[in-house]
Amino acid sequence: MKYLSSEKFLIKMLLKKLSELSILKICLKISRIFYNNNFSNISILILKILEKISLNNFYIQVEFSQVYKKIKDSKNLIKTYDKAISFTKGHQKNEIIFMALSDSYNFLKNKKLYDKYFNLLYPKIIKKNKNLFPIVIKFSVNDILNIDKDIHSYRKLNPYNSYSYHGHHNIYQSEHDIFKKKKFKNYSTHLKTKYIEKIFFKILKYKSNVKFKKMWFVVTKKSGSMKRHNHPDGHFSGVFYYRVPKVKASGFLKIYNPMKNINLFEVKGNTILKNKFTSSDLVLKPKKNDVFLFSSFLMHSVDNGEDINIDRISVPFDFILM
Repeated sequence: MKYLSSEKFLIKMLLKKLSELSILKICLKISRIFYNNNFSNISILILKILEKISLNNFYIQVEFSQVYKKIKDSKNLIKTYDKAISFTKGHQKNEIIFMALSDSYNFLKNKKLYDKYFNLLYPKIIKKNKNLFPIVIKFSVNDILNIDKDIHSYRKLNPYNSYSYHGHHNIYQSEHDIFKKKKFKNYSTHLKTKYIEKIFFKILKYKSNVKFKKMWFVVTKKSGSMKRHNHPDGHFSGVFYYRVPKVKASGFLKIYNPMKNINLFEVKGNTILKNKFTSSDLVLKPKKNDVFLFSSFLMHSVDNGEDINIDRISVPFDFILM
């Protein structure tokens, strides 16, 4: 009887918790509707009530940050990030630090805050080389496996997925875990061990291991575009251009440079050329087999050319250095 009563109690508590989570999600959605329609004061009021009910809640602080960012209240934005950093752990802590770093760089353009959150997010080897960041690295590969059949088979089996409606235009994205799948695993290992780790050793003068967090492929059709975004799941992001049409306007990758301090490293054999970019954005026109690596907090967008005659295929990825 005791067992049954304890089991009922656990079920009751679980249902209560699920109910609370559902109510929280609904309230956060309502808050979002208000601030998206320029009723930020009502949104803040809702969030303050929720905060009293659910102390130290990661999702409430994230929502606060979005409201303060929208109304350009930098003081409360930073207070929100610092508060969330103080009580979060693990993945949530890294996520909120990434958001703070991204906004310090891309939105506030504040070097002092950028330095503060940079030091919190990155491992020692990167902090020692902070003067090299933000970083963009360009190189080319010439011995990548043919994955045409694998991509075709994947698309046939998965015409739609969780990334089908991300607000991009004329784009197909795979799920973001293809580096775990047998058909793509050799491909990702080759790219990592033969190229990325060796290049980072040359630039950082330190042997480090690359650990992929995400990898996916993108098929961009004529006039396709990807809106401005960044990647919160890694120290670095990259994109390999597997297929690029040979036409005049085949599209470009635009990396935004609000603090005008990006360092571009171009690797050509044993030679590494370094340039500092002081313009507001860096426009890269990829060719087949080009690879670009860049700091994950950098905002970027993608546009395909108007006159392409075949789909462009790229393989983006996020990784950390260990």
